[in-house]
Amino acid sequence: MPTGRRVPLWAPMTATDRVTLVGGAVIALTVAALGGVVALGVLEVASAIRAGYAVIAAVIALALYVLTRGDGTPAGEAPITAVQTAKLVVVLGAVAVAVTAWTGTRFAALLVVLPAGYLLVGTQIRHDGAAVPTLVATSVLFAVPPISKQLTTGFYFGGTDTFAHVDSLNRLFAAGYTTVLPHGYDFFPGFHLFVGAASLLGGLSPYDALVWVGIGVSALLVPTMYLVATRLFEGTRLALGVALAVTAVEWVGYHAVYFFPQTLAVVLLGVGFYVAMSLPTAGTTRRYRRYGAYTLGLVAVLVSVHHLTYVVALVPVGAVAAVTYAVPFVAERVDHTALQPLADARRRLRFRWSFPVVVGAAAVVSYLVFSGSIIVYGIFGLAFGIGQEIAGSGAFSTFLYGVTVPPDTAERALSWFARPTGIYYSLFGAVALVGLYEMLAAGQRYAHRGPLLAVAVGTVPLFLPLPVQIPQIERITVVAVLFAVLPLGVGVARTLGGFGPRAGRTAAVVGLVLVATLGTAGALTTLTADDIEAVDVPDRDVQTAMSDREYAATVETATFIDRYGTQPAASDQITARAFASAPFAGSDQLVRQQQGLRAGPDGLSAPTGYLVVRDSWADSVVPVASGRGLLSGEVAFFTVSEARYRTETARHSTVYSAGEARVLYDGERYDGLFGEGGDSQ
Repeated sequence: MPTGRRVPLWAPMTATDRVTLVGGAVIALTVAALGGVVALGVLEVASAIRAGYAVIAAVIALALYVLTRGDGTPAGEAPITAVQTAKLVVVLGAVAVAVTAWTGTRFAALLVVLPAGYLLVGTQIRHDGAAVPTLVATSVLFAVPPISKQLTTGFYFGGTDTFAHVDSLNRLFAAGYTTVLPHGYDFFPGFHLFVGAASLLGGLSPYDALVWVGIGVSALLVPTMYLVATRLFEGTRLALGVALAVTAVEWVGYHAVYFFPQTLAVVLLGVGFYVAMSLPTAGTTRRYRRYGAYTLGLVAVLVSVHHLTYVVALVPVGAVAAVTYAVPFVAERVDHTALQPLADARRRLRFRWSFPVVVGAAAVVSYLVFSGSIIVYGIFGLAFGIGQEIAGSGAFSTFLYGVTVPPDTAERALSWFARPTGIYYSLFGAVALVGLYEMLAAGQRYAHRGPLLAVAVGTVPLFLPLPVQIPQIERITVVAVLFAVLPLGVGVARTLGGFGPRAGRTAAVVGLVLVATLGTAGALTTLTADDIEAVDVPDRDVQTAMSDREYAATVETATFIDRYGTQPAASDQITARAFASAPFAGSDQLVRQQQGLRAGPDGLSAPTGYLVVRDSWADSVVPVASGRGLLSGEVAFFTVSEARYRTETARHSTVYSAGEARVLYDGERYDGLFGEGGDSQ
């Protein structure tokens, strides 16, 4: 029985009044926080201006919520049917891909096709169009940007793990068994077996198979999250809003091309969530047993694909469980009708419904402990490295050799808001806040999923620029996508007028345009379109892609060193990882040799022997590291001017040249290369 005095909560206020109060408080607190960090000197003026996207998002969100108020009655029939919409979107997608393949660029095609496609799909969601054809159209909207990126970037390697996966597939094909897989992949070979099978069956190169499988698997997240949302919410409109929200998350589009085991594991985890949520709805014992057997089989597959995914996933899942048990104590003591459905939440829980999660966690822990692998050590090592970075002991250093970095002025910061990235973050935050406001206003509609949605709302800030740097945040956001798209999907549905169709034509047009702009900008941010100069303020950055010619030159250079090299060869981290993907047996030795290059204030240094340089050093930021990865206290970055690069490389003997890559040889140690006090004077 409830104890203590029951407390009235906002009883005299309407839903709109409560949201207006909360929205106004969010705006005021955001402005105050930004003003405070500037006054304290925590952020520079230019950085604070960019952080103003949060204020813009808060203002847009409150205006959207008020503009779309209504009673939720149907908006009537759409101008065209859902089937016609699906056909049009498929045609538009095909045109975008064809134009991209023909012209070799994708910016203009996406800028025309994506807004039209999002307007068509948004109209169907607003008017309760048929689910299946609308879902097909939504999947096409997701697939077009990564397909276009694959056609225009040559060899895209993102954070360089792609090189390691190509290397793994080459080894797997050469040996025929999984124990030859490097980097610990032999203990969870499911990813490489899957991609390798696609490579062999499709007659694709390892890289092409990796990318095309990545796009296909990532696209499956759209219908997967739709199915998950159908178990969470009543009706299909919210579920379609969640599906459309998946296409608007830049991290999902990015990992469709930069595909790695965790991406596959997350999609499978989404399938597992859907099956687990289906257990309580099983109408017969036979159906329940089928769901249970399928879930246990999926656990075995998941364990073979990745490891860290489930360690990360246990955090939000554990948070949901904790909130589920804690909230009823509050609900029993607070006099508010929206919270009353939570009062008996503990009584509705059954262990037999959550046993797949328990069994899955037990299977992962058992595998990590008893596999005899280095996985557990690697996880603790990663955690230690992240702790070092948070403490500041693992900070990166960047050295400029003859390059003048333009000052980060207020004008540059303001221009950021006119770029796709600035537009995207402003609208992403706005739509997510609209989702939060809708859930606060219509508490009874969402109360039965309150704990899950509360945790999901908490994951949304991870997808926005934060004033603090979170090391390895990518590992977290990949999993957090499964949660963050839920409030974002509610916001999409509300923005499209799904809960306020009587607000009029203006609200409908504004909502459609904003959602279309969000989806289009999400495919053209710095993260998803880092190879397109028009998407951001021009600045040097770490190279993430090679043209086919560049990659071929790198492989040819690796072949030369493998065959004729008599001394160790030094180079940057990207070149070393690229060498590892060269399809020949000597690549192991080459990787071990790529540890001699150092960057310092006086220039580069390297031991006597070969030095592999690439022309891209003169137009990008180059990482060098003493270890195998970039998570190291000895990591440094450098960038060199074109003039200094040409002058310095001409002073040394070039023993081999292949396109933009060349091999220098010096009988003495390299010291001060490109530096002010070295040979470049």
